[in-house]
Amino acid sequence: MKVLNYSIFSLCVLSLVAFSCGKAKIPEDKPITIIDNKNDTTIVDSAKWTLLIDENFQKWNRAGYYESSTQNCLTDLMISTNTVSYETTEVQVIYNTITVSYFLKYFAINPICGNDAGTSTSASNASIGYVALQAPISYVCLGHKLCADAQIVTSVLPSVSTISFSMSYSLSDVDYMRGITLWKKGMNDSLFVKVKDFSILTNPTDSYDTVVYKKINGQFFSTIINEENVKLRFTCRWTNDVEFNTTDPDQLALLKNNLPSKDPIINRAVRIHDLKVWSMKE
Repeated sequence: MKVLNYSIFSLCVLSLVAFSCGKAKIPEDKPITIIDNKNDTTIVDSAKWTLLIDENFQKWNRAGYYESSTQNCLTDLMISTNTVSYETTEVQVIYNTITVSYFLKYFAINPICGNDAGTSTSASNASIGYVALQAPISYVCLGHKLCADAQIVTSVLPSVSTISFSMSYSLSDVDYMRGITLWKKGMNDSLFVKVKDFSILTNPTDSYDTVVYKKINGQFFSTIINEENVKLRFTCRWTNDVEFNTTDPDQLALLKNNLPSKDPIINRAVRIHDLKVWSMKE
């Protein structure tokens, strides 16, 4: 079994891309990380059926940070805050009834930190452990404007009924983050199709401090798909709520021009915690 040392490998590749601004060639024999996340029992629910994925990311290797080990849960910086990447990283996880590959871009993995509210306990809306996706920002490199297309994509799942997860925002610039968009690609879909947008809910009467607390504390979300042989894709929502369509050059140019520029000292990130995926009833 080959194991990828995220911190050293990612930093070297990302630095190379930052200088060249060209598309980095991904080696065909690039190693993947394999994680055994089997539980003692397989959970079956009469309404949701079998729990395929029960993921809190606590067994994943830390990745996507400048610091090789956690120094400060609030201030450790994601590499994507300042560096362009064309890399896709694969993490393969073995669950009780299925093995799932996750393909990640513009991300960070943190298995030991929780939300920035400091309440990642059993009573919180988000547990310890998450994958952070870089919120849309623009990078200017050798005169070219590039943008982060952060995402998590799963391998094909045999069937999906219900999906649930918790989401929190990083404390830096919470006003900018808009949340997560969930996509699916089934047998009859030529492209990924939007399932739903998710944003942390606040009330018009909330004080600013309350709004910030809700966004960094996190919220729980759930939706139903009921489809067989489907891939799932999580992306960051754009701050202006315009759909991101990489096949439309005019729209892409507009989006890039309206994105905030990279900031090497600010983590603008949306975090996914506690991902659960249930199969359809057979």
